[in-house]
Amino acid sequence: MSNPQRHQTVITDTNLTPVVQIITWVTLTASVITFVAHAGINIYITRALSLEIGVVFTSVVFSVGQSIAVSVQTLNGFGKPYSSLSENVRTQEQKAEYASVILFFFALALSKLSITAFIWNLTPSKRHHTVILALCATILLWLVSAVLVASLQCSLPHPWDSSNSKCINRTHWWYATSILSIATEIGLVGLEFAIIVPLSMKTLRKATILSIFSCRLLVTIATGIQLYFFHLDITGPRKDDRTLGYWRSTMTNQIVVCLAVVTTSLPYAKILMESLETGMMRNDDLRRRGNDYSSGSNYIKGQRLSSHPADSGGTGYLLLDVSKSAKSASASSTGGDSTMKLRGDEAESKATAVKVMEVPGAAGRVGGVRGIQETRSWAVERD
Repeated sequence: MSNPQRHQTVITDTNLTPVVQIITWVTLTASVITFVAHAGINIYITRALSLEIGVVFTSVVFSVGQSIAVSVQTLNGFGKPYSSLSENVRTQEQKAEYASVILFFFALALSKLSITAFIWNLTPSKRHHTVILALCATILLWLVSAVLVASLQCSLPHPWDSSNSKCINRTHWWYATSILSIATEIGLVGLEFAIIVPLSMKTLRKATILSIFSCRLLVTIATGIQLYFFHLDITGPRKDDRTLGYWRSTMTNQIVVCLAVVTTSLPYAKILMESLETGMMRNDDLRRRGNDYSSGSNYIKGQRLSSHPADSGGTGYLLLDVSKSAKSASASSTGGDSTMKLRGDEAESKATAVKVMEVPGAAGRVGGVRGIQETRSWAVERD
């Protein structure tokens, strides 16, 4: 009895389809797993769906669509000689490539925007928020221009037909979009460094946070490698072979998208857990619960009544003024017995309701707010 011969796919110089398929599905799996881990940690700890998670989720959706489009390319001969494909198969492959490029830009841009959402919650500084808005505008302009050109790269009614002589110079266009993408990535990492470096914290902790933020530079490196392979493809001996000659640049595109999602998810999950310990994101959590202490009328910014070094586990206090009628407040605290005197320009505004947030180890920690541990009673005296 003879065993039926099994069909085996062999990777050769003229059949690189399996390589592209393997890279596509491995990178897609890594992206989905890291997102699920990040979203699970975030939702479990904060008990809420944040804007950042929503944007990352949308990025993953586009990433899945992009990977499916590349898979459709491989099913229609991508990775094999163009001359060996039928006319119908060529058309299907070109349509899939057309879709994959557009989805690639959406997935990459949304991963960038998710980082801006994270940074926005990281700092209360208006100057930093202005820079974040500028970065968001730049990323959106990059996305719109890249998608618009990709959508109209060849003449209508078949903009996907790259064999048409009436197409844009894709070389110059790809160089421009890749370089601008690298610039926005460097801008995001640079802003994160500008926020963290001036903070007073342990050197080891600061170095850890900065190294985690630096992981995003992997996307920049991958984009540079993709650009290098693209240059080799368009100048190599197979530059006219649209299905076999560009397998390397297509493969590295999958790696770029994967790293964009991974470096958005796992490192920022680590930062999230660190922030809960240090109080980095407490202000945002208070706003979500309906207590906005960020405005000057309700929050005496940066006023500590007592603090001790964080290393010794000391306790810091933040005075929250919940009365809009208070003109000014001065406070003194001595251990367990505390007294407070409130002075105003008018007698009617002298008695002011206040809340005290006890923040264990607040001094030297990022944000300075860990949570409301207890509310103390204060004696209010009139002059």
